[in-house]
Amino acid sequence: MAETIKLDTTVPAYTIAHGSLVHFDICLKETERRQLSERFAFIKLKDVMGKLALAQIADGCWELKGNINVAITQACVVSGQPVESTFMIELEERFVDSFSDQTEIDAMEVDVDLLVNGEIPVGECLCQWIGVCAPAWPRAKNVPVLDGPELEHTENHPFARLSELKK
Repeated sequence: MAETIKLDTTVPAYTIAHGSLVHFDICLKETERRQLSERFAFIKLKDVMGKLALAQIADGCWELKGNINVAITQACVVSGQPVESTFMIELEERFVDSFSDQTEIDAMEVDVDLLVNGEIPVGECLCQWIGVCAPAWPRAKNVPVLDGPELEHTENHPFARLSELKK
Protein backbone atom coordinates (compact mmCIF):
# COMPACT_ATOMS: atom_id res chain seq x y z
CA MET A 1 0.00 0.00 0.00
CA ALA A 2 1.34 3.43 -0.96
CA GLU A 3 1.52 6.41 1.36
CA THR A 4 0.41 9.85 0.18
CA ILE A 5 3.31 12.27 0.13
CA LYS A 6 3.22 15.76 1.66
CA LEU A 7 5.79 18.52 1.25
CA ASP A 8 7.14 17.91 4.75
CA THR A 9 7.25 14.09 4.49
CA THR A 10 10.41 12.56 5.95
CA VAL A 11 11.24 8.89 6.44
CA PRO A 12 13.60 7.60 9.14
CA ALA A 13 16.23 5.86 7.00
CA TYR A 14 16.87 2.91 9.30
CA THR A 15 13.20 1.91 9.41
CA ILE A 16 13.48 0.74 5.80
CA ALA A 17 14.51 -2.90 5.70
CA HIS A 18 17.11 -3.88 3.11
CA GLY A 19 15.31 -5.23 0.04
CA SER A 20 11.91 -3.71 0.84
CA LEU A 21 10.25 -0.77 -0.91
CA VAL A 22 8.28 2.13 0.54
CA HIS A 23 5.84 3.45 -2.08
CA PHE A 24 4.49 7.00 -2.26
CA ASP A 25 1.60 8.39 -4.30
CA ILE A 26 2.02 12.01 -5.30
CA CYS A 27 -1.11 14.12 -5.57
CA LEU A 28 -0.53 17.52 -3.96
CA LYS A 29 -3.42 19.40 -2.39
CA GLU A 30 -4.30 22.97 -3.37
CA THR A 31 -2.53 24.48 -0.34
CA GLU A 32 0.67 22.55 -1.12
CA ARG A 33 0.56 23.58 -4.78
CA ARG A 34 0.09 27.20 -3.68
CA GLN A 35 3.11 26.92 -1.34
CA LEU A 36 5.28 25.60 -4.16
CA SER A 37 4.01 28.29 -6.53
CA GLU A 38 5.04 30.99 -4.06
CA ARG A 39 8.40 29.34 -3.39
CA PHE A 40 9.37 29.15 -7.07
CA ALA A 41 7.44 32.21 -8.36
CA PHE A 42 5.10 30.18 -10.56
CA ILE A 43 1.81 31.77 -11.50
CA LYS A 44 0.05 28.48 -10.90
CA LEU A 45 0.94 24.86 -10.25
CA LYS A 46 -1.98 22.84 -11.59
CA ASP A 47 -1.02 19.20 -11.38
CA VAL A 48 1.67 17.27 -9.57
CA MET A 49 1.02 13.55 -9.86
CA GLY A 50 3.16 10.46 -9.84
CA LYS A 51 4.70 7.68 -7.84
CA LEU A 52 7.95 7.33 -5.91
CA ALA A 53 9.65 4.33 -4.36
CA LEU A 54 12.24 4.41 -1.59
CA ALA A 55 14.58 1.50 -0.90
CA GLN A 56 17.79 0.72 0.92
CA ILE A 57 20.14 -0.38 -1.86
CA ALA A 58 23.32 -0.89 0.20
CA ASP A 59 24.56 -0.47 3.76
CA GLY A 60 24.13 3.22 4.57
CA CYS A 61 22.67 4.04 1.13
CA TRP A 62 19.02 4.61 0.13
CA GLU A 63 17.54 5.40 -3.27
CA LEU A 64 14.44 7.47 -4.05
CA LYS A 65 13.17 6.86 -7.56
CA GLY A 66 10.04 7.56 -9.57
CA ASN A 67 8.18 9.59 -12.20
CA ILE A 68 6.24 12.80 -11.63
CA ASN A 69 3.99 14.64 -14.08
CA VAL A 70 3.84 18.40 -13.55
CA ALA A 71 1.70 21.15 -15.13
CA ILE A 72 2.67 24.74 -14.33
CA THR A 73 2.00 28.28 -15.49
CA GLN A 74 4.90 30.72 -15.37
CA ALA A 75 5.39 34.31 -16.50
CA CYS A 76 7.12 34.84 -19.86
CA VAL A 77 10.59 36.30 -19.26
CA VAL A 78 10.04 38.91 -21.98
CA SER A 79 6.38 39.93 -21.81
CA GLY A 80 5.12 38.58 -18.48
CA GLN A 81 2.33 36.70 -20.29
CA PRO A 82 1.29 33.36 -18.76
CA VAL A 83 3.13 30.38 -20.27
CA GLU A 84 1.82 26.89 -19.59
CA SER A 85 4.22 23.95 -19.43
CA THR A 86 3.74 20.27 -18.80
CA PHE A 87 6.68 17.96 -18.23
CA MET A 88 7.67 14.68 -16.64
CA ILE A 89 10.40 14.37 -14.05
CA GLU A 90 12.34 11.12 -13.77
CA LEU A 91 13.51 11.51 -10.20
CA GLU A 92 16.46 9.45 -9.02
CA GLU A 93 18.36 10.47 -5.93
CA ARG A 94 20.43 8.65 -3.34
CA PHE A 95 20.92 9.39 0.33
CA VAL A 96 23.90 8.26 2.41
CA ASP A 97 25.08 8.37 6.03
CA SER A 98 28.32 10.09 5.10
CA PHE A 99 30.42 10.80 2.04
CA SER A 100 33.57 8.80 1.45
CA ASP A 101 36.71 10.38 0.09
CA GLN A 102 35.96 10.68 -3.58
CA THR A 103 38.72 11.82 -5.89
CA GLU A 104 36.73 11.90 -9.11
CA ILE A 105 33.32 13.42 -9.81
CA ASP A 106 31.18 12.16 -12.67
CA ALA A 107 28.57 14.72 -13.74
CA MET A 108 26.36 11.94 -15.14
CA GLU A 109 26.05 10.07 -11.85
CA VAL A 110 22.92 10.02 -9.70
CA ASP A 111 22.57 12.92 -7.23
CA VAL A 112 23.73 11.95 -3.74
CA ASP A 113 22.69 13.79 -0.57
CA LEU A 114 23.32 13.26 3.11
CA LEU A 115 20.60 12.09 5.47
CA VAL A 116 19.09 14.92 7.53
CA ASN A 117 19.19 13.85 11.19
CA GLY A 118 18.97 10.22 10.09
CA GLU A 119 15.93 10.92 7.92
CA ILE A 120 15.29 11.05 4.17
CA PRO A 121 13.49 14.32 3.27
CA VAL A 122 11.20 12.86 0.60
CA GLY A 123 8.89 15.90 0.41
CA GLU A 124 11.74 18.41 0.17
CA CYS A 125 13.44 16.29 -2.47
CA LEU A 126 10.24 16.40 -4.54
CA CYS A 127 10.05 20.20 -4.14
CA GLN A 128 13.64 20.70 -5.25
CA TRP A 129 13.25 18.52 -8.34
CA ILE A 130 10.15 20.46 -9.41
CA GLY A 131 12.01 23.76 -8.99
CA VAL A 132 15.05 22.55 -10.91
CA CYS A 133 13.14 20.86 -13.76
CA ALA A 134 10.71 23.71 -14.41
CA PRO A 135 11.61 25.74 -17.53
CA ALA A 136 14.21 28.32 -16.50
CA TRP A 137 13.31 30.88 -19.19
CA PRO A 138 9.63 30.43 -20.12
CA ARG A 139 8.77 32.30 -23.29
CA ALA A 140 5.39 32.98 -24.87
CA LYS A 141 5.03 31.87 -28.50
CA ASN A 142 4.04 35.29 -29.85
CA VAL A 143 6.92 37.24 -28.27
CA PRO A 144 9.46 38.58 -30.81
CA VAL A 145 13.10 37.61 -30.54
CA LEU A 146 15.23 40.62 -29.72
CA ASP A 147 18.21 41.15 -32.02
CA GLY A 148 21.62 42.21 -30.79
CA PRO A 149 22.97 45.70 -31.53
CA GLU A 150 23.97 46.36 -35.12
CA LEU A 151 27.68 46.98 -35.39
CA GLU A 152 29.20 49.33 -37.94
CA HIS A 153 32.69 49.30 -39.36
CA THR A 154 33.93 46.05 -37.84
CA GLU A 155 37.63 45.64 -38.11
CA ASN A 156 39.22 42.32 -38.91
CA HIS A 157 40.57 41.31 -35.52
CA PRO A 158 39.12 39.09 -32.78
CA PHE A 159 38.07 41.89 -30.41
CA ALA A 160 36.66 44.32 -32.98
CA ARG A 161 33.03 43.56 -32.07
CA LEU A 162 33.80 43.94 -28.37
CA SER A 163 35.41 47.35 -28.89
CA GLU A 164 32.30 48.48 -30.84
CA LEU A 165 30.07 47.53 -27.90
CA LYS A 166 32.17 49.67 -25.55
CA LYS A 167 31.51 52.84 -27.61
